[in-house]
Amino acid sequence: MLLIQFLIFILIVISAIFFEKVLIKKLNIQKPKGRYKPVNSVQRMIEIGFVVLVISSIFFLGVSGRPFNPGFIFVFFLALFGFRSYMEFKYERSSRRYILSLVGVLYILIIITALLIWSP
Repeated sequence: MLLIQFLIFILIVISAIFFEKVLIKKLNIQKPKGRYKPVNSVQRMIEIGFVVLVISSIFFLGVSGRPFNPGFIFVFFLALFGFRSYMEFKYERSSRRYILSLVGVLYILIIITALLIWSP
């Protein structure tokens, strides 16, 4: 059963990569080369705040002895990509990069749903 779950997870990841490439070609989206560049400095600071919050939460959960839930990481990425897509939609709508971010949110939701269905 674990092998089937792993293969479905790999299939979801491969389909996400393929779908992103198709969207880039069909909608003529300019994908930035290299690392992701925030729309403005406010977005950069809020994303840094997200990362600091997640790292400190993981640290404090480890120190307090509470069990760490891996779903927390997926929720973090869901919030991060959701925020990115909002900022891209609001400030750089003409570049249509927000569509790629929304597709990332969709695939994270699919992975979270699959994990919730198959978790014991």
